[in-house]
Amino acid sequence: MFGIILRRKCSEYFQPFIWNREFCSVQRNNFAVAAFYKFRKTENPDQLAQKIREKMGTMEVKGRIYLNQIGINGQMCLPSEHLDEALDYLHHAYPDMDMKIHRSDFQVFNRLRVRHGKLLEGLDESFDSSSVGQHVSAAEWNQMLEENNEDTVILDVRNDYEWEVGHFKDSRQPTFRTFAEFIKYSEKFSKEVEKDQRILMYCTGGIRCELYSSILKRKGFQDVYQLNGGILKYGFQPDTSHWQGNLFVFDDRLVVPLDGDTNGDWSETISECRYCGVKCNTCYNCASFHCNKIFICCAKCVVKYKACCSVECSQSENTFFKQRNPSQINLDKYVGCGDHFREILKKDFSD
Repeated sequence: MFGIILRRKCSEYFQPFIWNREFCSVQRNNFAVAAFYKFRKTENPDQLAQKIREKMGTMEVKGRIYLNQIGINGQMCLPSEHLDEALDYLHHAYPDMDMKIHRSDFQVFNRLRVRHGKLLEGLDESFDSSSVGQHVSAAEWNQMLEENNEDTVILDVRNDYEWEVGHFKDSRQPTFRTFAEFIKYSEKFSKEVEKDQRILMYCTGGIRCELYSSILKRKGFQDVYQLNGGILKYGFQPDTSHWQGNLFVFDDRLVVPLDGDTNGDWSETISECRYCGVKCNTCYNCASFHCNKIFICCAKCVVKYKACCSVECSQSENTFFKQRNPSQINLDKYVGCGDHFREILKKDFSD
């Protein structure tokens, strides 16, 4: 996925031919991308946040780390040479914290944010981490899937576009995007699904399942299981036969193979362009700034519809910010949207 950017001219626009990122280094995998969370009582989260911010800054870490009195949740990227030192420092504050590590050829975040606050929307300091579903390993998860029990519901608690990029076979496509929407969804779910049915829940790194499984248990579901370490940890073990497609991640890579190795083998593409239906993996933030929804689109249609998620958005006057002078736009703030999206903005701003 990550190689030299190729383009071809198409009337007034540069038609994207292959959306690839130019290598930031001659060496491959010279950055490490780490995802982690841990529930552990923290006495002074403000003070610890300041210490972590200062220490991570000395190691060129970028990303987002949230902590409060009940634990920590973070995703960060740093030069591989500093990885062991960074992990040792975090493990000192949060012993036995599980780390999911991918490798990258470039820095996938644009800045470092470390703050005392919610670990996740809906997951504040009042959360009871003992009220969650039962954690199961990848091997146990595969065994449950192979049993093919008709009373089992496989519940994906990510966003719909994440499911489109890749998911476990026979899992339900999410119809919610936010914590508030899941609360409403759980009401409907509890009326459609019997309370004694087995629920297999999964997400990217595991922390969304901690919150959402506790909600279902409060609704009366007792047989609730969650994939330990999420899809990230599942992708590191050999038997991934129940997974199809690739994996959406919330950083500048956007889509990676299940094992995170972008220089290795990619799974078959199962996601489709929302306009023409051609198979593609490329995700965009809608260019209408009153929308900004993430959607999947092919190179041809993204030009035709001005990088927007719908015809309505593409015809909106709010599509694309028009700068008054060339220095007014800082494309660094679009790190996280993908290099392909920034290329479209640069072309629009240069007109």
